[in-house]
Amino acid sequence: VKLVLCTGRPPFGVRPYYELLGLAQEDEYVIVDNGCAIHRTSDWKVIDSVALDKQDIHYLYSLTQNSSIQLTLFDEEHYFVVGETPSPIVVRDTGYVFTSPTEISLEEAVSGKYTMFQAMFLAEKETVDFFEEKYASDICQHFSGVRSQDVIYEVMPAGITKAFALEKLAQKLNIKVEEIMALGDANNDLEMLKFAGLGIAMGNASDYVKSLADDVTDSNDENGVAKTIEKYLGKKYRVISSKGHVRDLPKSRMGVEVLDNGNVDVDYISIRGKGDVIKSLKKEAKGKKVFLASDPDREGEAIAWHIAHILGLDNN
Repeated sequence: VKLVLCTGRPPFGVRPYYELLGLAQEDEYVIVDNGCAIHRTSDWKVIDSVALDKQDIHYLYSLTQNSSIQLTLFDEEHYFVVGETPSPIVVRDTGYVFTSPTEISLEEAVSGKYTMFQAMFLAEKETVDFFEEKYASDICQHFSGVRSQDVIYEVMPAGITKAFALEKLAQKLNIKVEEIMALGDANNDLEMLKFAGLGIAMGNASDYVKSLADDVTDSNDENGVAKTIEKYLGKKYRVISSKGHVRDLPKSRMGVEVLDNGNVDVDYISIRGKGDVIKSLKKEAKGKKVFLASDPDREGEAIAWHIAHILGLDNN
């Protein structure tokens, strides 16, 4: 069985989870940048990729003129913001992928120094609404475009989706399409859910996403992923849920401190009312091998990270 995370995140946005869960050195694979690249997790080498070219970047940047929307680009190591000081929305988004924004000029972005895989346009919802209405049709004639979040419109090279990369990987591993199960809840999961032999929509997905899936499970707040995995894995496995977040920053005091050496010290506390859940998780995990199966989004991955710390899981 191969466990493949298919994400819109860049590699630096998923690698910490693989390392924390002890999967970074395993012979597994991860699909990043909405299908632009496939990495082998044992050494994080790119085994297949498709990138934007110089003309692509020039065109995409031209769409930001006379607008507050910002163009961002991913290579393997950077979250670039082209030609502008990063907006608060961009800064917040970079935090979700464990990095900070890097300003880059248009000239440097197209210089060939970097391999740019995926582009994203970020702004307030109303601005992205206007941008999508005005440009999406033209963009999708030359690229793969998707409105993945209220504040994000993502652009990949033409024909590139999670399904495209999943098909390439399946061919490499000699896995038949009918042997693939995919779970998703967002617009950038649509092609993947339709491609897989069994496409499962989360209960919190939109009606449109659900209509294209083979089956619908419960929402991410109702143990949907865990129930689906247990259903298809069988009685050999025990699947339980954290029922959402288990830790957070304290509300009565500052939980983040910037140290003299520039590092950041974060003090998390257990969420009120989650004591019984945490106790149950610790009891079930004691002396057993634990797999953390997060919902396929940034929030789910963050929950898994906190659970790993609470359970004291060994990275090895």
